[in-house]
Amino acid sequence: MLRGGRRGARLVAAADTYRVLAGGSAVLLGLAYGLCLVSGLRQAEQMARPGERGAVVACYYALASLGFAPYLADGLDAVSGKTSAFAVLTGITVLVAAWTAGYALRLGRAERTAAAEARTRGRHGPHRPESPKTCTTARPG
Repeated sequence: MLRGGRRGARLVAAADTYRVLAGGSAVLLGLAYGLCLVSGLRQAEQMARPGERGAVVACYYALASLGFAPYLADGLDAVSGKTSAFAVLTGITVLVAAWTAGYALRLGRAERTAAAEARTRGRHGPHRPESPKTCTTARPG
């Protein structure tokens, strides 16, 4: 069933006669999405090294959330029009890409600094703390 409007024809997801079927389908699809999300999350955790687990899980959630992008675009389109919606989404994409690139640069810089410190320690031998000194003076009284 098509509905005409100022923004063009839109497809109605469920007609009045099929609401029960649409509700049951929504429950089944929601369960399937949840199961896929959890199994993918567990797989991502197993594949990641312990030091990278947080970043891998964060990337997984970010990529899994891309499925909601059409809803965001449609909502922005209803509020501000297609051109503005895509301009906002492009701006968000640029900001996230710049933030990710900055994070990767900071992480790489920290790894290079740690590697340089490890090389310096290796050249001069391991750092050994001085042995604790014992008190040899007699206690009064």
